[in-house]
Amino acid sequence: VQEINKTKQAVIFLRRIKAWSDVLKV
Repeated sequence: VQEINKTKQAVIFLRRIKAWSDVLKV
């Protein structure tokens, strides 16, 4: 159960980084 939670957090974390990258690109 904890593994799934960690994965979810990792996905959200990566999405945030990607969003930031897009913002910095523009």
